[in-house]
Amino acid sequence: MFFLVDCIYKRFHSRNVIEVCGLWVVTPNLALSVILMCVFFSGLPGTLKFIVEFILFIGIIDYSFLFCLLFLFVANYLGLVGFTKN
Repeated sequence: MFFLVDCIYKRFHSRNVIEVCGLWVVTPNLALSVILMCVFFSGLPGTLKFIVEFILFIGIIDYSFLFCLLFLFVANYLGLVGFTKN
């Protein structure tokens, strides 16, 4: 993923999403790679991140169900705050 960001920066001289428009038209292979990396990072079933999260939450549920719910809400909240910051 860091390599893809560097490729985009070298091509467009910007990391701003608004300034990097038309990525699919200019470099379709790079755009496809970015889309695949976003899918892998999202934790969809079948990806390695999903398997790791599943094992982690199973272990936390065995420890304490309430702690698992608290951890789940805190992780989702921090994820939303992190993605919406400017």
